[in-house]
Amino acid sequence: MTDHSERDASIVLDYQSGLNHRQIAPKHDLRFQRISQILREQGVDTRPAGRPAPAISPAKRAVAIKMYRDSRSLGEIAEVLGRKSSAINKILRGWGEPTRKNKVPPCGAPSKYLYHRCRCEVCIAANTKRCKVQRHARVARGKCHHCRNPPAPGHTLCEVALSRLRKQWKTTMLKRRA
Repeated sequence: MTDHSERDASIVLDYQSGLNHRQIAPKHDLRFQRISQILREQGVDTRPAGRPAPAISPAKRAVAIKMYRDSRSLGEIAEVLGRKSSAINKILRGWGEPTRKNKVPPCGAPSKYLYHRCRCEVCIAANTKRCKVQRHARVARGKCHHCRNPPAPGHTLCEVALSRLRKQWKTTMLKRRA
């Protein structure tokens, strides 16, 4: 076996000077995977592979943190910074910003009614309004406002929903007559 201590020391110096595995490999007539093995054998802490994300300026960082604390969505912050929302989430965690998972929304927010099961008057009214808007949107798109199927001619309901309503109407009328 040959002694490669000088070559290995040169590889470590090259890596510590800022070159990456692929830039070092041709200089020593090796593959980049072997460079990685040598660095690992030498006990060198390697940098993460891949293209590093460009740094965010302190001004944009302040804007992002302010927007996040003002309960703006990660998507809105991502648009301002020109990044993906998943990257914004990772960046905020890296800056030590706490998550909003345990933050309860105010009454009147859709998630307060749907997920936090608040049944106060404000939340019920907000949910009713949300449902009405969704129904109108489905009808405007040409869908049944109950089941999203195409509506029957001259109706806003599909045949299935109409037959269900007719059955309910018949049973109600029979009960009233009895």
